[in-house]
Amino acid sequence: AQACVAAWCKHMEYFWTPNEEQLLGIASGYVSDPRFQANFDKIHPQLAEFVYEAVKVYLENRKRK
Repeated sequence: AQACVAAWCKHMEYFWTPNEEQLLGIASGYVSDPRFQANFDKIHPQLAEFVYEAVKVYLENRKRK
């Protein structure tokens, strides 16, 4: 999951260089915005929350380095 989050972060950098707060905000939108939630729910009903938690872990681990 962490490798996928790292790839997601790198993908975001094609458009702009988001800070950690912005990355977490995007990931939280996957959970809080019903439009995003519906897309994730098509794959698995807990996927949006999993992605959000994975992004939180990734960012915490990045701070420790």
